[in-house]
Amino acid sequence: QDDNNTFSRAVFRYDPGVNRWEQLNDFPVAGWKYGAVQHQNRAFIIGGSPNYERTWSEVWEYDLKNYAWHQRASMPIPVIGAGIAGCDDRIYVFGGSRDESEQVNAVQVYDLATDRWQVTGEMPAHLYFITAVLQKDFIYVFGSRVWDAELERWAPNHAVYRFNPLDGLWTQFSLAGPTAEASSPRHAVVVAGTIYLVEEVEPDLSTGSVLKLSGTY
Repeated sequence: QDDNNTFSRAVFRYDPGVNRWEQLNDFPVAGWKYGAVQHQNRAFIIGGSPNYERTWSEVWEYDLKNYAWHQRASMPIPVIGAGIAGCDDRIYVFGGSRDESEQVNAVQVYDLATDRWQVTGEMPAHLYFITAVLQKDFIYVFGSRVWDAELERWAPNHAVYRFNPLDGLWTQFSLAGPTAEASSPRHAVVVAGTIYLVEEVEPDLSTGSVLKLSGTY
């Protein structure tokens, strides 16, 4: 999204080996707040919104070998701000929101082999701005915000949730230290067996950085 509120369809690939960016085929539609995951040599763009009034359920697959986009079966529940992770032959979409006030706590599962979706359960809490990563057969779900039913608003979240894809059970852990104080959208990656959790901050004009390390697990 640029200064004129125009959404870009551009797609770029970064090669850290040579420190170079390359522009690929444009995304078929323009929007924002997508969910994305790379799984089995394919990239999936899930959900999102074309504007400020409607939420998508569409799913797009990008073939990383042939650089081609293919539309797949749509999600049962359209969401933005969901957490997405792949495990075996499935992609899991956790929670999210239909808009800024209507929260979703469903677990939606996509089967790559059959191109079908199922709603298999619920999140233990209504979360927004979610990130999810696979680590040692479990999916760890972080959410920057949790829905406060009493106050009827989003509040900072101080927990991490571990999901077992085999039985659908959840385990909750408390975040500690500076990580617990973060309320901005988080992102998580796994490097050498460690989950690195980062948060968005106001840009540092001297470096251009908008991310900082918030915790490791």
